[in-house]
Amino acid sequence: MNTMAISDQFVSISQLRANAADCLGSLRKGGDKIVLSHNRPLAVLVDPEGYERVGEAADEKDWKTLVDLKKDGVTVDELIQVLRA
Repeated sequence: MNTMAISDQFVSISQLRANAADCLGSLRKGGDKIVLSHNRPLAVLVDPEGYERVGEAADEKDWKTLVDLKKDGVTVDELIQVLRA
């Protein structure tokens, strides 16, 4: 079980620039990262196994859109609420 706190899942672009090695290293521990730009989700960093799982899920059409980030422009708090639901 991954016991990472939700706040540990988020990293700003400036934090990523300053601590790229640590951020990328945490992916090996199952610590996917959501990259934020101006407190809005911009990208997700996953390890290679996570990337493969995403591809497999896409092949199986198991995807469900929780929020459309481009359309809705959700805040971090709103994203956390959707992820917890």
